[in-house]
Amino acid sequence: MDTQNANTRHISRRKAWLLIVLLALILVASVAFYISPARTWVTGHFHSGIRTAAPSANSNAAMFGYDLQHTRFNANERQLNIGNVNGLELYWSVATDNQVISSPAVANGIVFIGSNNKHFYALDSKNGKALWSYVSKADIGSSPAIANGIVYVGSSDHKLYAFNERTGAVVWTYATESAIWSSPSVANGIVYVGSNDSTLYALDARTGTGLWSYATNNYVSSSPAVVNGVVYVGS
Repeated sequence: MDTQNANTRHISRRKAWLLIVLLALILVASVAFYISPARTWVTGHFHSGIRTAAPSANSNAAMFGYDLQHTRFNANERQLNIGNVNGLELYWSVATDNQVISSPAVANGIVFIGSNNKHFYALDSKNGKALWSYVSKADIGSSPAIANGIVYVGSSDHKLYAFNERTGAVVWTYATESAIWSSPSVANGIVYVGSNDSTLYALDARTGTGLWSYATNNYVSSSPAVVNGVVYVGS
């Protein structure tokens, strides 16, 4: 009987030590989590059990004029410079049956560009192979902008189009009263674009819902620039 009681006490002490070690490990892990970047990431994405929305994407670096300020300067270009630019050779070309006045935008290995043959093209940047295309009802001289997986471009058929950049599916369209030659800009979830109906539009980038508009006295074919919460456009 004494031997059995001793064994029982030994097992109880071992369980107690295991419990103490487990609690210590939990305490250390909790402290490590609290002071680590992981806490910031988790608490920033979840609040009261509800996932918060990701920050609204911008078209910066994938639009006419390169960025929202239209600086036309790509600081990440490391290969071309004044010493070798005169040695450029043709890599590939794609022919359309009409003029191309749209400026290309490149994102995720895809070149997006419109043509006056009414087509909007998505081309493989390595070889020019057509990945998908869309036929509008009029020429596409507007230059596209890409943000958050969506490509935005205007057409002379009076519409602004939003396409899925990978599939070419139409996400939404927004109709104005005249041709859209302006190239859109996307900032903080808002698409800014002008129309030849003499109006500047601000649309929800996800849904195409009109947020506000401003009427001018002439065509708004200029492409908006967005700096520090101010939208600049010519008319």
